[in-house]
Amino acid sequence: RADNAKLGAAPTSVAGQDGILDELAFFIAQANLDIQNESNNWRFMWREQTLTLPAGQDTVNPSAIPDFGDYILAEIDGFGRYITMWRVSRADEITVRFVPFPSWQQSYLERGQRGPGQPGNFTILPDNRLRFDMVADAAYTIRVNYKRSRQSLAQNTDVPIIPEQHRMAIVWWAINRYFCTTRAGADKLRQLSEREMRREMRSLYSRQEEDAIVHEALR
Repeated sequence: RADNAKLGAAPTSVAGQDGILDELAFFIAQANLDIQNESNNWRFMWREQTLTLPAGQDTVNPSAIPDFGDYILAEIDGFGRYITMWRVSRADEITVRFVPFPSWQQSYLERGQRGPGQPGNFTILPDNRLRFDMVADAAYTIRVNYKRSRQSLAQNTDVPIIPEQHRMAIVWWAINRYFCTTRAGADKLRQLSEREMRREMRSLYSRQEEDAIVHEALR
């Protein structure tokens, strides 16, 4: 235990605690959120999912994805950012080019008769729906990469999405950023926890942060 340098019993529940155990549950939960917020490019936050663009429609809503946070768009030099779609099977998969919403609004893509046909361009509307340049002539499967929403630890069964080998970063972050800042005379523990936290975070960054194209709202 950080309050008396002695081993203590671990809490059996995060609910109904008081005193130091209530603080412990809060500190760990907040540290978990803080680390998720440290980078927009954590690999452990990336997910892939498919959505359906129905025939006769030109928009898709990501609300069908429970943990959706924001889009991660692929990019190829000379082509720009894109997602992919297919009509019958993955063998028919094609790329659909991303056009930023302000440019979309001012272009021919938003005007006149738009299909039915096979979409070739799309934009992200302010409410995160995908809008395509053609009203679909058939049902299409849309494959998207996305960044999942932040995970809160609130229930006894909740397990951090941060990979297991990096979860000591949560512990040292909680001690350094929360326990030590609320206790007088914690200078030695603060120094120790700072070193350990930095070591764990360096490991997390080296293994879990990669370059990614993240939707403008997250930049």
